[in-house]
Amino acid sequence: MAKMRELDAQLLGLFITRAAISGVSAEGFVEFMETHVEALERLAAEHPQPIAERIAKAGAKYQLE
Repeated sequence: MAKMRELDAQLLGLFITRAAISGVSAEGFVEFMETHVEALERLAAEHPQPIAERIAKAGAKYQLE
């Protein structure tokens, strides 16, 4: 699906930018992504709105068939 490819490209770009700002080398990029996903999981858990509500809202906005 085109929207998913677009979002994946954006995510990759954001991860690359975040890695560069953090001083991560190309060789350390995969490990950086893995550990940063853990940080994102913590942020999601700490967010005041439950993830289920946020997913439902996004799903309703992007009803792509």
